Amino acid sequence: MKNKNISIETLAQIVKQIVYGEPVDLRKCSPGDILISKHGTIFKYIKMDSDCFYPHVVEYPNGGLGTRNNDGSTYRFNKLPNDEDIIAVIHQ
Repeated sequence: MKNKNISIETLAQIVKQIVYGEPVDLRKCSPGDILISKHGTIFKYIKMDSDCFYPHVVEYPNGGLGTRNNDGSTYRFNKLPNDEDIIAVIHQ
């Protein structure tokens, strides 16, 4: 994933999502949207696959693929502090 500059408006949107704890809803994402984890890792939204237990496919910075729940969490149960849960979305 290439680095790119973001606007002040986009930065404000991210801060608002994080500071005010606005819930993430990956059902509103489109392919190419940027996802930010609670540890600062940047993912790219790939697609929704409703046949999967975790229906949202994301791309890791290294190009690998993973999945998330509708709320951006890595797991539904047995959550760990080091999980890369999504806390902010930048819609492209």
